[in-house]
Amino acid sequence: MRTNMVRHRVPVLMAVAGMVLGPGLLRAAELHPAAAQAASGKTIDVVMGRNGLLTGRVMDRRGQAVAGTLVTVLEGNSVVSQVKTDRGGHFHVVGLAAGVHQLITPQGHQVCRLWQPEAAPPAAVRSVQLLLRDKVVAGQYSPLTCWLADPAVMAGMTAVLIAVPVAVHNNRQDRGSGS
Repeated sequence: MRTNMVRHRVPVLMAVAGMVLGPGLLRAAELHPAAAQAASGKTIDVVMGRNGLLTGRVMDRRGQAVAGTLVTVLEGNSVVSQVKTDRGGHFHVVGLAAGVHQLITPQGHQVCRLWQPEAAPPAAVRSVQLLLRDKVVAGQYSPLTCWLADPAVMAGMTAVLIAVPVAVHNNRQDRGSGS
């Protein structure tokens, strides 16, 4: 009798623990370290050269120059320019206006506030350094993970996982008592 009671309580306790802890654990696992670093990135102030010249360099995590990387410059939602880095990872964009711009590469982005030389704050840099983030593997941010993080979905799955064994058990008892 006592083992029957324990056998029925353990799955229920495990299901309750899964509902309480599961969604939180899934949400914590969703954020890739590179994404967390990008999310905490700050806007940097950059001094432009003559004719709205913005210069920069694209590097990997080891500090090595990355050649042939496409750098897209956005002002608001509009693409202002697209350039590729040279063999040394350098890029140059001419004709930009002062203001907030986004520099986007296939593996990251940086928000910059561009300044004319006479108006730039003392801490502004003369060249942008873009660091490529780790590539995101498609499975890391799968829709399934987001779907499973929904508490209602987890509760429904838990209910099914509890109800099916109980129904099977009751069905077996009904067959056994009817013969």
